[in-house]
Amino acid sequence: MRTKYGIITLMFLFLGFSLPLNSLAQNSKGQLKKRSKNADKRKDQQIKEDAQYAEYSKEIHMSHQTKEVRKRMKKNKKRARRQNQNKREFFLVRFFKKKFKH
Repeated sequence: MRTKYGIITLMFLFLGFSLPLNSLAQNSKGQLKKRSKNADKRKDQQIKEDAQYAEYSKEIHMSHQTKEVRKRMKKNKKRARRQNQNKREFFLVRFFKKKFKH
């Protein structure tokens, strides 16, 4: 008889401890989703702020250059973009280009 009551009390204790853990596990899934959503929002916001800071830094850098340097930078940027796209220069530019003698 005692073992029967002992087994029943152990079962109730086991159920008593296991039920709250299961309910907490369900809540933690929702909390994990919220945390991940908040982390994604913070990550997106950080990327946006970094892009804004990069643009601001670029504007400051350009404002410190003289007009001739800005024109030269623009020309070199255009030339580099064309080179990276594997396009040749306009045929008139190639035709009238100064040739160096080695």
